[in-house]
Amino acid sequence: MHEYHYKAKNENGEFVEGTITATNETDAIKQLAARSIYPLSIKKTGDNKPTVTSLLLVRKKVSPQDLYTFTSQLAYLLKGGLPLLRGLEILRAQMKTSNWQKIIARLVDTIKQGGSFSEGLAQCKGVFNNFYVSMVRSGEAGGSLDKVLERLAIHIEKENDLRSKVLQALIYPSVIMCVGIITVMVIMMFVIPKMSLMYEELDQALPFITQALITVSTTLADSWWLVIGGIVVLISIINLVLANARISRALGRIVLNIPVFGGLYAREELVRFSRAMGMLLHNGVAILESFRIAEEVLGNAVFKTIVRKAHDQVQQGTPMSSSLGQYNEFPSLIVHLLSVGEETGTLDEALDKVADIYEKEVERYVKVITTLIEPFLILIIGGVVGLIAVAMFLPIFQLNLLAQ
Repeated sequence: MHEYHYKAKNENGEFVEGTITATNETDAIKQLAARSIYPLSIKKTGDNKPTVTSLLLVRKKVSPQDLYTFTSQLAYLLKGGLPLLRGLEILRAQMKTSNWQKIIARLVDTIKQGGSFSEGLAQCKGVFNNFYVSMVRSGEAGGSLDKVLERLAIHIEKENDLRSKVLQALIYPSVIMCVGIITVMVIMMFVIPKMSLMYEELDQALPFITQALITVSTTLADSWWLVIGGIVVLISIINLVLANARISRALGRIVLNIPVFGGLYAREELVRFSRAMGMLLHNGVAILESFRIAEEVLGNAVFKTIVRKAHDQVQQGTPMSSSLGQYNEFPSLIVHLLSVGEETGTLDEALDKVADIYEKEVERYVKVITTLIEPFLILIIGGVVGLIAVAMFLPIFQLNLLAQ
């Protein structure tokens, strides 16, 4: 038996806190529910103590596909009746990359030393995020680790699909832009310098736009290394600036206001938040803890701030639907579905429904972007190349006019 400290609301909506003795976190939540007490957060007493293991942290990033393979295969092995340690040993032998073999070996060592599977995962920073660890911890507490891993595998697969859809919308325009930039750079560094030599022999005053273009071209051709160095320094400065929370929020707001692309990004964030929150609540994770973990899966600083503020309001007794409904980033449809979910006790299902709805919205935005972006980019690139051509041939046109 373990002692758990909880913060909750009673049937009258009043905030209460205290301790309860239970075999695991799920049992503690059930005991509180039987007393008409609904936990906002629940934590085992002494959970902040360091684990008994002293393994080095694994910080190397792994691909989402490798994570899906590990999760889905481990779920399959556990569902087949194999013990956790045996399943991990089999996976370690099957994994092709040495990094994954080391990760699994450390998980095995943690369990053999008396730690739990979730404790081992928590030590592998950069591989298993807090969302993953919390889901596994809830599965261990409820004795349903195989089912939790199976749901995690589905979640990772959906996340990969969502990421692929967004990349599909971004890769094509990115390729066109790269081809356009390379074309312009080749013209600026190799074509224009040869034409400028011809104009020097003519010994006549050049139009301002032609002279400016030749100056830029000469700079790129003679000091390309300085340009590349400047770009690297600029990127470094941008990364330092983004570390500032206020600036990060301002840029996040700018991104969300970009036509079409901002709508796509906002819906991607809504899908991530809803799906993560729904899974956590379904697995018995307390709502405040779910808010804190779901915040970590978001990438936009504006959404992170909203979720953090909503967490504080829910902690004070405000319903989740009301706390999120104050912000325009969460449309009225979401607020309505969450309100119904709160009234019927099916908040996790409501969040899953929200994720499904906005995933379809992401697909619609991808189709719009891929349809509209091609002619738009071709027009921009054609305009730039046309401007360069006009600037370089303008002196020749002027000579012809003088000759006439």
